[in-house]
Amino acid sequence: MSDATPPQAGWYKDPENPSGERWWNGSGWSDQRRAATVDAGFTFGSPTAEPRPDPYAAQTYPTPPAYTAPAQTTASPYVAAPYGAPAYGARSNGLAIAGLIVSAGGWIVFPFIAPIAGIILSAFGLARAKQAEAAGNPNSGRGIALAGLIIGIVLTVLGVLFIVLYAAFVMSSIGTTY
Repeated sequence: MSDATPPQAGWYKDPENPSGERWWNGSGWSDQRRAATVDAGFTFGSPTAEPRPDPYAAQTYPTPPAYTAPAQTTASPYVAAPYGAPAYGARSNGLAIAGLIVSAGGWIVFPFIAPIAGIILSAFGLARAKQAEAAGNPNSGRGIALAGLIIGIVLTVLGVLFIVLYAAFVMSSIGTTY
């Protein structure tokens, strides 16, 4: 037999047969024996009849505290908006958009008047963009106004150059026929 004795009554590894278990009655080994049970956490000196927690038993969890909105410390000029929606108070710059469209596409319909009208609309759109930026609106339309202004100026210069070259061509062809 082994020198170590278990502290309480229960089934323990048999000191004479390591592949089986034997009952310890608290003061000595009895004659009751059985085949060893599979126990992953078994060590000599611990009874095998210990109660184990049921992993499928209903568990209770503490109730989380009620949600409270965080306090705002400073007001932001940029108001949060849902995805795809403009921020509250933000509006697009219609004059800048109209100036870009008239400058870029109007030369097809009215080749000499549209770029000039686009320059005027873009200039007013640029003034409105400065007002919107001063009010804290991030969607001022400054870039669109500048693009319309540049395109209008370039097309106006090209239109004037075309008229001058055409007039020079006509004048040179008239002078050579006589």
